[in-house]
Amino acid sequence: MKTTFFSRIGSLAFRCAASGICLLCLASVSDGQRRDYLIDEEIEIVRENQDIDVRIDVLVKMIDRRFTAIGSDTGGWKIKDKESPVWGTLPELSRADTLWDIRQIMTKAMEDIDTIAERDSDALMQNRTSGKLFPKAVKSLEKAAKRYLPKLRELSAAITDDRERGPVETLIEMCEDIIQAASTIPEPKK
Repeated sequence: MKTTFFSRIGSLAFRCAASGICLLCLASVSDGQRRDYLIDEEIEIVRENQDIDVRIDVLVKMIDRRFTAIGSDTGGWKIKDKESPVWGTLPELSRADTLWDIRQIMTKAMEDIDTIAERDSDALMQNRTSGKLFPKAVKSLEKAAKRYLPKLRELSAAITDDRERGPVETLIEMCEDIIQAASTIPEPKK
C-alpha cells in the first residue's frame, strides 16, 4: 500500500482515539450517559454535505462555534441570527467538555479526508484526490489549523484544569500534523 501523508494522519487518529479513551475515563457527563459531540442539527448539516470541501468547511464552522462558546476568538466563522435555527443551539457544557467536542470534530474532519485518500476509487468523482475538491478541502482544514494553533498554545499555557489539558495538547498535535501534511498537497485548481 502506498504511504501518503494521510497515513500519518491515520496514525494520529489512533493516538487521538487513545487520548480520547483516557479523557473519557477522566471526564464524565453529568447524567452518566455518553453524549454526542454534534447536536442533531449539525449531524443533519454534515449528512447533507457530501462534497468533501463543503463538509470540511461545515466541520470547521462547528469548531469555530465551540471556540466562541468558551470565549476564545480564533478569527473564524460567527453564526448569524438568521442562521441560528439551521445550526441549532449548543448545549451548556463545561470548558473541558467543549474542548473534547472540538477535538472530536477535528478528528472527524481528518478522518473524512483520510477515508477518501485510502479509498480514492470508491469516492465520488469530485471528491477523489485527483479531483478539484480534495485539495480545496485539505487547504481549508490547513487554514483553520493555522488559525487555531496560536489560540491553542495560549490556552495550553493558561490551563488550570487537568481535564482540559488532554484535548488541548491533542489539538495542538493535530493542528501541527495537518499543517505539515497539507504542505505536500498542491494548491487547489481554480
